[in-house]
Amino acid sequence: MAYQPEVSSPLSLAELQRAINDYGAGFILFGSIAVALGVMAIAHPYQATASVKVVSGWIILAMGISRVIEAACAPQFKEFFDHLLTGMFLVVAGGWLALFPLTGILTLTFIAALVLMLQGLTKIAIGMCIRSGTEFVFLIAGFATLIIGGFICGSLPITSGWAIGFLIGINLIGAGVTYILLAVSARLWTW
Repeated sequence: MAYQPEVSSPLSLAELQRAINDYGAGFILFGSIAVALGVMAIAHPYQATASVKVVSGWIILAMGISRVIEAACAPQFKEFFDHLLTGMFLVVAGGWLALFPLTGILTLTFIAALVLMLQGLTKIAIGMCIRSGTEFVFLIAGFATLIIGGFICGSLPITSGWAIGFLIGINLIGAGVTYILLAVSARLWTW
């Protein structure tokens, strides 16, 4: 018999507000830490870029090790071979990223620029398809994201040292402010 996950009903607005109020201090603390880390990443983008690369490398290395262990437990030779090859590739790639901090930053920046341009094109496509009065938000965000990705890609290799750290900093600040505002708004307004 197949596993049937238990589906819970979504929270009501009152339950959501109560939950945010209960953990509001945690939201504010997490948001404040994210903002502080974001400011530090923007102030020191080269170090932030290298740090993101090294942390990504350790995560990929751990994924590779888990795939190699998975290969040992594979019931069929085909699965063993697939898991072993994938795991070995991830171990080598993750080890390279984790242990050699200044190599590969150009490639990661190029990939990040391509992802930004793809996100921009996706947002533009969504903005052109919806007709709810908010399509201009998607179009503006899409064109801005596309331009930023194009700028980073077109300015390589100059942007490779600072771009990822700067973008991570902006993302952390945005996420931190969102968490802080969520906690404050839950205390101020009744939904």
